[in-house]
Amino acid sequence: MKNKAKNNNNLIIEKPHKTMNKKYYIILLVSVFLVFGNSLFNGYNLDDNLVTQKQVLTSKGLSSIDKIFSQSYYSNNVDLGFGYRPIVLLSFAMEHQFLGESAKISHFVNLILYAIAVLLLFKLLLGYTGEKGILLAFLASILFAVHPIHAEVVVSIKNRDEILAFLFLMLSALSIEKYLKNNSLLSLFSILIYFSIGMLAKKSIFTMIFVLPLITIILKNASLKKIFLITLMLALPAAIIGSSFNWFRLSLIFISPFVLVVFVYYIINFIKYKSQTFNFLKLQSRQNYNLIYEIDLIAELENNLSVNEIDFEKENLYIINELSKKEYKLSKSYGHEFSLNFVSFLQLVYPLNQICEIKNVNVKSLRQLLNNVDYQKYLTQFGNWFFSDCWN
Repeated sequence: MKNKAKNNNNLIIEKPHKTMNKKYYIILLVSVFLVFGNSLFNGYNLDDNLVTQKQVLTSKGLSSIDKIFSQSYYSNNVDLGFGYRPIVLLSFAMEHQFLGESAKISHFVNLILYAIAVLLLFKLLLGYTGEKGILLAFLASILFAVHPIHAEVVVSIKNRDEILAFLFLMLSALSIEKYLKNNSLLSLFSILIYFSIGMLAKKSIFTMIFVLPLITIILKNASLKKIFLITLMLALPAAIIGSSFNWFRLSLIFISPFVLVVFVYYIINFIKYKSQTFNFLKLQSRQNYNLIYEIDLIAELENNLSVNEIDFEKENLYIINELSKKEYKLSKSYGHEFSLNFVSFLQLVYPLNQICEIKNVNVKSLRQLLNNVDYQKYLTQFGNWFFSDCWN
């Protein structure tokens, strides 16, 4: 019964978030149809005969699927051809096969595909910003959805290749997010599949083989191994499809994202390392000062003796007992913290028996011991993550 109650409570807590997210999705969907819905009443455009209007391949429906994947995107009677975009031609072949040839239907399909792409964009941005940044993700998505620069892409039937390329790019980016969360080989492989389909719709998205890994480096705490695998899944189809089997171009497209990833990864981590080093030493300096101040204060309160005349052997237990009640936070690698009391602190920086062997250590001597601590030595013990942890 208790488990059920807990589950019910969880449902109650999560439900408003899901409902709120649904509202954003509905607003985006309605906005797309309000802004671009008038395109449903348009006819064919000048270039639409490249993909429809009794086009040689698409007008035959799915019976020409073999030729769609073996011929150029466009060719004329003098064997002049360019481009390879079989996915967009396949979409029109399927449309003609099941819905017939109609300008209104083609415009409606474009509108639906664009709306889906916008919703996927919002989902992706929400993954980057989290629930706290839902408003920022929504504003960016709605600005993208209704921006006039996208009017030609949505309204022109022929430009479905741009919509399909972007849609599958969003799916590949979402697969990256999924892979980073569940470490699934299926999610990793889906990056390759979706990006390949996007490249087969239009090669213009190949530049994202640089952008998506960089986003992963900057926004996600992913290991270099994972970033390399993600880059590989993007670079393979980009190099094979984008190079048109030109070996120099293929090698350049395949290698360049890895070079960029390594360079940016180590530059960013070097900056983080230097920043953490500075913060660590700054914190240690502050903790050191606090220790010395409290030793002086406790020693002065013990008796009216001069601070420099206090016998550490006599006052040792009292001072340590008082300071042991306090905890001091020290930074570890990645900015994590752990607590040490005074005794543990001394054991960290100097062996305790080394201190106790000194029979007549006054506060001045103890202060000198603390001031001479080589914090850089202990920083290296905590900060070797730079090379050792990056492949975990």
